[in-house]
Amino acid sequence: MNEGIIASRYAAAFFQLVRETGSGERTVSQVETLIKAFSEVPGLKAAVTDQAAVSPSRKIALLEAALGESPMEEDLRRFINLLITNKRIGLVADAFRSFVLTYYRSIGVRKGVLKVAAVNEGTQNLVSDLRKLLESDGITLEIEVREDPGLIGGFVFDLDDSILDASVAHQLAKIRKHYVEHNRLLI
Repeated sequence: MNEGIIASRYAAAFFQLVRETGSGERTVSQVETLIKAFSEVPGLKAAVTDQAAVSPSRKIALLEAALGESPMEEDLRRFINLLITNKRIGLVADAFRSFVLTYYRSIGVRKGVLKVAAVNEGTQNLVSDLRKLLESDGITLEIEVREDPGLIGGFVFDLDDSILDASVAHQLAKIRKHYVEHNRLLI
């Protein structure tokens, strides 16, 4: 079975648990912290997802350390233990992302990241246009703006599971790929 489907099923069950216990806001905050730690702390994700080399108690300890001072929510601990017990800990990052997406959708919030080469007066207009285009009744759009000079120009907008890449760097890569493929045919 597709691992993405399995991860989303675990995430759905996790969401039901936090909805029933009322710990959603606290738990989603901790899950977002762990997602960020997976990308920023070298080796954390590999250590947590390793089935054999790292003991289950050590995995929990690593995740607790990544949370900093706040104690791990009991629902989160139960979910991680479930993944470990069922030998699905390798899906933890995907399950976390799916859980966060499900949680925010349930409260009518969509979160996006807008990457631009440089923040300027046009950036706020772009954010406003994206809000007009994507917000609807009962849906709030939260947009985080980040600078990425590697884009050269244009923007990349990441919303939920979709990416709109309108960057100059992307356009140049497409042109380069086209010419390389075209020139191979001529040789």
